[in-house]
Amino acid sequence: MAQNKSTRTLARHFQCLKCHSIHSQRRTFSSSSCAFSIGPESPNYIDVPKPPQSDFTPKPKLRGFLPVPKSVFTHIRDPQGHVIKEAFERRVAEATIEPSPHRPKALPKHAGRVDYKSRQAEVRRRNLREGMQELLDRKERKDRILEAKSRRTQAERDELVSRPEREDERLTRGSVLSVMLQRGPLPDPNRQQRLEEKRRNFASVQKVQAEHKRDALHTLYMNAQSFITNERQLDEQIEKEFGTRGNERKFGYGGSSVDDGESYWDEGTPPTTRDLLKGAGTGEEQRKVIADLDKETDITQERMRRMAEELTGGKM
Repeated sequence: MAQNKSTRTLARHFQCLKCHSIHSQRRTFSSSSCAFSIGPESPNYIDVPKPPQSDFTPKPKLRGFLPVPKSVFTHIRDPQGHVIKEAFERRVAEATIEPSPHRPKALPKHAGRVDYKSRQAEVRRRNLREGMQELLDRKERKDRILEAKSRRTQAERDELVSRPEREDERLTRGSVLSVMLQRGPLPDPNRQQRLEEKRRNFASVQKVQAEHKRDALHTLYMNAQSFITNERQLDEQIEKEFGTRGNERKFGYGGSSVDDGESYWDEGTPPTTRDLLKGAGTGEEQRKVIADLDKETDITQERMRRMAEELTGGKM
């Protein structure tokens, strides 16, 4: 029986789109199937069968955060990081102090409650002692494991470093210098001699530095006699330099007719050595006299300084 027009239209309307698209494509010359709208860079380019329902369980999101635990072994470790037993026992004893036997007794009506509180306190002290001991045991066990692992790793490294080169590697590697193939420390036949020389140099430098420190300390001791350390000495020094009220010190110099200036500079600057030597000559003769005078003055000052050092026994 032939279908009517409305039935054919309804069947065409409910036709599978995938099958319709496959049948509507033109026939190609290749026998392999082609992806129409998916590029080779897409993960869906190759069809991988998937289960009907995913078994992926998302990780639950935890709200908040846990505080960083404090270490109970602070300030009771040696430089190597190991816990000192005596210090640990002292800290545990300080944290779990037993009640005094001389404390006043509770009233009869509160005896049951006080006894209950005492038992609770004893349980807390016992739990604290056991907990700290367990933490110490766990730390020591963890340290032993880490130390054994470190020794094992170091031994493996030493074995690999000292292992001789394989024959196939020696025959197939390129030409290199024999010095570059040296394993371990380089040979140093003069090492002991060089170290001994460095020790002597270091000892001599230390000796010179000790002498300098001793001289500086002696110089400080000699100069400390004139140090001002209190207000009385400061007042005495001020009175010595400037005088007292009503008996002020007068400033002047011997070349002046009057020696009562209120300041050293009231009558002008005093004559210098160069001013006094202006009449000694001119030109080259004057410069020679000034140079000879400066040289003699420097030599005299150096001699005086050496004499003072010999007399005092210290640097000046």
